[in-house]
Amino acid sequence: MSTMLAASPAVPLAIHRSHRLIPPFTLHRPRSAAEAMGLLARYGDAAAPLAGGIDFINRLKSGAGPAHVVALDGVAELQGVTLGERRIELGAMTTHRGVQADEAVASRLPVLADYVAGLGNVRIRAQGTLGGNVMAGEPCYEILPILMALDATLHFVAGADAAPRAVAARRLADMPAAPRLLCRIAVPLRPVTILWDRSLRPMVTMVAAFARHEGHFIEMGAALGAANLGPAWIPCPALPIAPAEARRQAVSLARGWVGGWSRAVPSPRTASESWHLRAAAALLARAITRASAES
Repeated sequence: MSTMLAASPAVPLAIHRSHRLIPPFTLHRPRSAAEAMGLLARYGDAAAPLAGGIDFINRLKSGAGPAHVVALDGVAELQGVTLGERRIELGAMTTHRGVQADEAVASRLPVLADYVAGLGNVRIRAQGTLGGNVMAGEPCYEILPILMALDATLHFVAGADAAPRAVAARRLADMPAAPRLLCRIAVPLRPVTILWDRSLRPMVTMVAAFARHEGHFIEMGAALGAANLGPAWIPCPALPIAPAEARRQAVSLARGWVGGWSRAVPSPRTASESWHLRAAAALLARAITRASAES
């Protein structure tokens, strides 16, 4: 005897509320940086570039989104790593994991590989891109501070005529907020010690650079940032200085150093300004001590 079972009625797949909030948009897939910039310029505020998509998709799910999305994954000139005689060039669409795994970065710029290995989680490193991290403008994101410390140069395609423009990472805040597309990042290969401390993130982050010549520090600078504030590059005024002397004066040097930070950024909204200054000075004093010992 056989028994026939009635088929269960079809149940439509549930659609998460956040997906239903995504507004309709037109997806563009340019094949060159010039074409991508042309689309961004043509549609203005109604268009946005799509890199790794982590932040972008979250914004779409909140109901905010452009009418035109310019996907950059098909633009070959924005991809990959190129080793030159005096610098390494990183395509803005290169993922964090791509940087970490690149042989040229590992051999000539290992500090960058080590740094990106500590970003976020596996998904973020596999999907997130250098350019997306920089251009998202999120104060707690961490690629711009390391680029500042490395004295990197950011190359943009800007304007309807796709004319290239270069700006130092340390001066990015000075660039006009116009339609722009980050194409590549040039990092000089130079003898410099890079130290960072992310133990207090996102409240305070610090990436410092130390360069020496003839037994003295001739450069000390740090990218300091706080919650709700983008990083600011602050040079140390007490130069040149011998490492032994810098180590003895680490605390006072750091306190004077962060005085420039308080003038470069507005007061943090998540804690008192004095707390941020004390915390930043403590991180910098540790960095000065470490850099002096390594000398």
